[in-house]
Amino acid sequence: MSLLADGMMGALQDRMRSVSKTTALNLMYHLNAYSSVYLSVLLVITYNETWEFFKFCSRHPIVMLYIGVLAIIGSIGQFLIAQMITNFGALALSLVMTVRKCITVILSVKIFENSVTFYQWIGASVIFSALLCDSLFHGKSESKKYLQVTESDDETREGDDYKGTNLDNLIAATP
Repeated sequence: MSLLADGMMGALQDRMRSVSKTTALNLMYHLNAYSSVYLSVLLVITYNETWEFFKFCSRHPIVMLYIGVLAIIGSIGQFLIAQMITNFGALALSLVMTVRKCITVILSVKIFENSVTFYQWIGASVIFSALLCDSLFHGKSESKKYLQVTESDDETREGDDYKGTNLDNLIAATP
């Protein structure tokens, strides 16, 4: 279920970004609003577990501090993820997150001497290679589309008090 949601979420967020030009905070708001509805339903279904949680917190009040710190750090992380999606797209985010996970696995193997099988390394290599190829090919098609839009934009804005084009910014940003 988690993988299905992760797969759908990137496409939905890219669509929201391209169609409605949403901001990172707007994206976070809507994601949290729908998550709250979903979690409220689960809270009602697991009624007994909810009361057990409250009893546990009343016996161990320090847990509330840990939950608060986790909420703050999670909010910062979610904001950074939303910023990355709105500025660079879901594909760039998936590439960064995959690199982060690969680094975590490598550090876990080195620091804690955890073992990784040959097939696990093969699987990680296939996933990382697929994301890298998708990023390279997707990035080229995006930049071509971007060039077509900004070149037509240049023609329609001749004679206006226009301070430069996106094409100028794109050329200046290319290495």
